[in-house]
Amino acid sequence: MNKLSVPKQFVERSGGEFQRQDFTIAATAEAFRILSEGLYSDKIQAIVRELSTNAVDSHIMAGNSNPFDVHLPSSKEPWFTVKDYGVGLSHEDVMGLYTTYFGTNKGDDNNTTGCFGLGSKSPLSKVRSFSVISRYGGVERHYIVSINEERLPEINYLPEQDRSVNYTGMEIQVAVNSSDIYYYVRNAELVYSYFDEKYRPNISNNTSYKTPVETVILCGNKWKITQENYNPLAVQGNVVYPINAEKIKGITTQQRALLQSGVIISFKNNELMFTPSREHLSYNKITCDNILVRLDSVIKDIANIISADLANCKTLWEARVLVWGLLWSSNSRLKCISDLTYSNFLQWNGQNISSSTISFDNDDIDVTLFTMKSRSYSRRSSNKIYRYKDITDFHVSDKTVFCECNMPRGNYTRCENYVREHGVNVYLIEFKDGTVRKNFCDILGLSGNEFILTSNLPKPVYASRGTKNALPKASTFKYIEQPSYAQLYKFWQEVQVDISQGGFYIPMRYSGIVNKENRLCQPQWLGNLLDCFNTIYPDKDLEIIGVKPSVIKLFNKSDKWVNIFDYITDLVNSAITNDSLGQHIANVKELEAFKYHSEYMALWRWRKQFMPLKPDGILHSLFDTITVMQQSDIKFPEYRQWQNLAVYCCVNIPPCKPQYDLSQYNKKINQSLPMLALVDGNVYAHIEKHIQSLKHYIHLVEGVKV
Repeated sequence: MNKLSVPKQFVERSGGEFQRQDFTIAATAEAFRILSEGLYSDKIQAIVRELSTNAVDSHIMAGNSNPFDVHLPSSKEPWFTVKDYGVGLSHEDVMGLYTTYFGTNKGDDNNTTGCFGLGSKSPLSKVRSFSVISRYGGVERHYIVSINEERLPEINYLPEQDRSVNYTGMEIQVAVNSSDIYYYVRNAELVYSYFDEKYRPNISNNTSYKTPVETVILCGNKWKITQENYNPLAVQGNVVYPINAEKIKGITTQQRALLQSGVIISFKNNELMFTPSREHLSYNKITCDNILVRLDSVIKDIANIISADLANCKTLWEARVLVWGLLWSSNSRLKCISDLTYSNFLQWNGQNISSSTISFDNDDIDVTLFTMKSRSYSRRSSNKIYRYKDITDFHVSDKTVFCECNMPRGNYTRCENYVREHGVNVYLIEFKDGTVRKNFCDILGLSGNEFILTSNLPKPVYASRGTKNALPKASTFKYIEQPSYAQLYKFWQEVQVDISQGGFYIPMRYSGIVNKENRLCQPQWLGNLLDCFNTIYPDKDLEIIGVKPSVIKLFNKSDKWVNIFDYITDLVNSAITNDSLGQHIANVKELEAFKYHSEYMALWRWRKQFMPLKPDGILHSLFDTITVMQQSDIKFPEYRQWQNLAVYCCVNIPPCKPQYDLSQYNKKINQSLPMLALVDGNVYAHIEKHIQSLKHYIHLVEGVKV
């Protein structure tokens, strides 16, 4: 069965003669709009996905195992390009097969992804034209696909740009609006994260693209559960589809629970049916049956993996901690299936592991639990060590530590200090004799070597009193990035800081930041400041601690501690004084405005191709002026971050005018070289193809002899 095969069904006719007429499709503008613009809900993602999977298909058909190339858009190079080194298309196929909706040469090939003949037209859902280059039979041919005046798609062949090549393949280039650059990059990260690693492309031009990285919790034969993904997904032919459990007929409770874990399952190309947009699955009988079969297979794999891991555990307690991490912890991805049929194989050496809490009630032991709990209030938060005595229930966790009391005094303070520094829960136990200790270990499944003697715990360091150099160590808070802003106290981790060491600090009140104007800001305000600083100085890693009013005087008086506001203020003032920051910012803004509002910026990028120019001509003057202004962009590329730093530290950057008014060149060029104003903007977007014609015209008008 190939991927386009559908069950054959017929309607029998009886009772006389019938007038018969087959349905047809009218090739209207509205029909083509539905098949391109109206087909995809996420148009940018569709362009990236469809053009990239076509490139992979071409490599598979050509037997080429090398990756294809992708050029991501940026402000200086605003276009998205997919270039493959596959089979390519002949001129006849480009003018015929490529321009035919539902026309494909891959419908019977189960090794490829494409099958509808719609993906190659996906750029028309976003733009009115895009370029196609086909390299086939030793010739490179150029085409423009566009929407004409009748709102119908058409393709135009540019024979004057033909040239000889020694390889085959296709290259598709789509112009990108500046507002869409971010979305192309983010969608490329999403689409390529589900590509087979051997098919992921070579990415060029965009430095903000991040190679997909995932943390795998469990994985098996063609399936995995990762820390980053929360929704069940099916991957077929390098395309990812969400799985909707409500649409799968015959799904069991156990299978539904597995989907809640966010499992990612890979399928062969002919196992799942999907909608023409390739955004959703088509839940027919074939698709549902194949999903159910794979879910049962994954359930068995998980059972085998956990059983094998349990067999490798050395103690019952270690086995319990393993199962706790997989099934019972609050952030476990498999918690949704912990109450199902997995209980029958949760055993270690014949002993069931059915609970995350073990009870041991014996009058011959004295147990105290030390734990750190965070309590938030309306305007303040606190992290305290809480002590609970007469404990009889012991909770399994990878943060559980057993300590054995062996000192006449000082046991409590050492346990509290250990909890504070390591963020764990400590059970301090005092046994009456060795028999009780052995019985305790047998019940909990401990070997006995897990206990830490309190005499081996670090001794707390106390602040000295009554001296001039009071508090050699102070309780401060280390800033931690948090994804949620609901609980502000979680932005901070309490730490003990040696004042004699020195570093950077910032005043804080409650859980907020006190800025330079003595106003209380949310802690994420500091994160924004650090983002700006790290963009400008990527090599400087600032570690900033928050200091509360009770100890702020010690840091203000210390010569080794620097207020982060004072430090950044000095940097900004130095840039204003020594590097004329205001002048450079004005230059960069003027240059950016010219880039976005003038087609002639493309001439400057290819200026070497137009040489020689008339020394006193307008283009020569424009090129020299932009080169001077470009030095500001090179010196302060992140000028917005400099402006933000100045705002954070209440520093005024004096307003300046740019060295040159670039907008005047638009009018001067139109007067000196009037034909350039009539050139279509698409010519400047693909200026490398039209350089010779533009060069000939410019030299002709300026009277330059080459």
